[in-house]
Amino acid sequence: MNDINQTRILFVPDSYWGGDSGHRSSQYTLKILTKIGYKVALYAMKDKQTKLQLDDFNQSGFKYYEQTPYSFKHQFIKTKIYTEFAEILKEFRPNVVLYVGSIANKTSIDYCIKHKIDYAILPLTTEYYCAKNFAGREEGSCYKCLNGNYFNSIVFRCLGKRTFVIQYFKKILQLLLSKDRMLKATYVLGYSENQLSLLGKYGVNKKKCYELPIFFDPKTTFKEDKAVGDYFVMSGQCITAKGWHIVKSVIERTPEIKYKLVIYNTEVANEYIDKYRLHDYIKSGQIDIASEVEEHGEFLSIISKSIGVLVPSYYPTTGEFVLLESLGMGKPIIAFNSGMHCEVLQHKVNAMVSSTGDLEDYASNIIEVSNNKVLRSSLLKGAHLLYKELTSVDKLRKNIPF
Repeated sequence: MNDINQTRILFVPDSYWGGDSGHRSSQYTLKILTKIGYKVALYAMKDKQTKLQLDDFNQSGFKYYEQTPYSFKHQFIKTKIYTEFAEILKEFRPNVVLYVGSIANKTSIDYCIKHKIDYAILPLTTEYYCAKNFAGREEGSCYKCLNGNYFNSIVFRCLGKRTFVIQYFKKILQLLLSKDRMLKATYVLGYSENQLSLLGKYGVNKKKCYELPIFFDPKTTFKEDKAVGDYFVMSGQCITAKGWHIVKSVIERTPEIKYKLVIYNTEVANEYIDKYRLHDYIKSGQIDIASEVEEHGEFLSIISKSIGVLVPSYYPTTGEFVLLESLGMGKPIIAFNSGMHCEVLQHKVNAMVSSTGDLEDYASNIIEVSNNKVLRSSLLKGAHLLYKELTSVDKLRKNIPF
């Protein structure tokens, strides 16, 4: 390992400017790496939020390099990207380039490969092998394309039934390029042994793999609200991989339980309600839809006042922020044993866990949490312990390889 005080990191996230979970994670990553001693610079695209945050960023003393907006042509026509990236490397002189998130849009990795520059990749989803980004189908976590047979994405119509075949070939080409970039990385980082094991099956050399804590700012959580409401909450993207297809079946099995579904966009919420025919449940008051929740504090308040939080992900998950936010507030988590959950969630210790797809047991766990205050108190203690473990800065200092 290099001397931290002499190590310079060029940080390349998917996005930085804004207040969504990905933005907040990127902002915290930059701060915490600096806090433990690294010299860090940011290389990211501008967007409509940049002007609102740039002054504060500059006052913090960080160096910012603007990234040319990515387009598919940059996979092949890289003159501008290469020239821009080469100038940044010449000026900042990083010891390592840290890529976080997607690989498909990180064409500067090819420059690192060509010029033998050390780089690290921290994937946040299963985008590196899955055409859908989140590798989950109604049957559970999906590994069909993990071995490189990306034509499975066409067989299962992973991009949607109305998608043209040419769009699949475009995606498959990106997946092939992503695999080359992943396998040639100097370091590959992950949040759990489960995630690193999956990367090993993908072909990554185990000696290159390092487990880090999740980059999550503990200041973004509330203390548990003692005035607990009468509902369970679920939030996130309305996709199968995140378990949204099971909601109606679970609600039917728990007629005495109330639910609050946080769906940020009203249009998406209406489409979801229509697709799964939830109108009667909304009219009866069993379901309350919270849309256009723009302030993160408002969202945290919804979680804080809940009885428990549904995190029914089906894909090989890498640690959703709603999981961390809920653990940080000591909220009972009701989850399936998919992905990282298999490793870190212990039934009736720090969460309630069911086998993936076992809806009867999942519904039963919701009812038990609702009726058992002693269990909720026990889960609170376990949740706090797990939260500290998953976000440990000491673990970062110990395990980071550069």
